[in-house]
Amino acid sequence: MDLDPLIGLDDARKPLRSKVLAVPSLRARYLQHVGTIAEESLDWKKLGPVVAEYRALIQKDIESDTRKLTSWAGFQKATADSVVKAATEKTDPEPQRRFGPPHSSVSLRAFADQRREFLLNHPAVKAALAK
Repeated sequence: MDLDPLIGLDDARKPLRSKVLAVPSLRARYLQHVGTIAEESLDWKKLGPVVAEYRALIQKDIESDTRKLTSWAGFQKATADSVVKAATEKTDPEPQRRFGPPHSSVSLRAFADQRREFLLNHPAVKAALAK
């Protein structure tokens, strides 16, 4: 949620990104786009209905899936319109099966809200949006 949008500018594994963002006009344009994404796409008033639409579309399949990686309650919490406190994760009656890297218990709403706040308060993004 707090990954800097300008991280890894000197990373040799990302030479194109480093070279593109070294150009001041392209860097400013990139940061403006990051700001626009934070302002508009991560706004839960716009993103929430999209999540609800997809949740309604797939919830029957998720509920009946016998090989899912999380419980039905976990899916509901992850896609809920309201932020669920982390302490309630322990009250889930169905244990979460974990395969591969640990799954995050952060809901989509919490992620979107926190990522949006971080990006809109990032100094470089703020400066780009002010122009």
